[in-house]
Amino acid sequence: MSDSLSFDPFDAAQTQHMWDLMREFRDRAPVARIGNGFVYVSRYADVKTVLRDQETFSNGGGMRPTGVEIPLHDASIGELVPPVHPPVRRLALTAAHGGGIVERLRPEVRRVSEDLLTELVAQGGGDLIAGLSLPLTNRVIGALLGVDRGACDRLAEWSEQIMMSTLTVTNE
Repeated sequence: MSDSLSFDPFDAAQTQHMWDLMREFRDRAPVARIGNGFVYVSRYADVKTVLRDQETFSNGGGMRPTGVEIPLHDASIGELVPPVHPPVRRLALTAAHGGGIVERLRPEVRRVSEDLLTELVAQGGGDLIAGLSLPLTNRVIGALLGVDRGACDRLAEWSEQIMMSTLTVTNE
């Protein structure tokens, strides 16, 4: 990797305008340590390799800088490492797939998707991430958790506030 390429995922000035830099990483350093214990991986084959090599590439810190200790009861599933992560992941997947939840949610997901796309068309276009992907994801997660449909957007706002706070960096 070139010494001239660097990226701090905790620097809002960089993360808000990172697309040209990420393109350069893809071209020059498709697997690169970017600081704070993070590794940037941009190619499918490399992602598969990284995800299977848990000794070299650990997600133990989650989205927090290296050195921040996270008690097990405060860790998200993305911050768990073996031997804890595999059984928790299996439990989560079993809960999501068990009892036909995916099939029961299919009509609701389709209806929400159609509503969101109808809104985008009525506006004459828009950002697919902001107008479709994020609200759809939030509403599906809310439905999986049994959250009232009307509260899903508020829950997403709270999640965004948490992600933008110091909690994700300091665990305080």
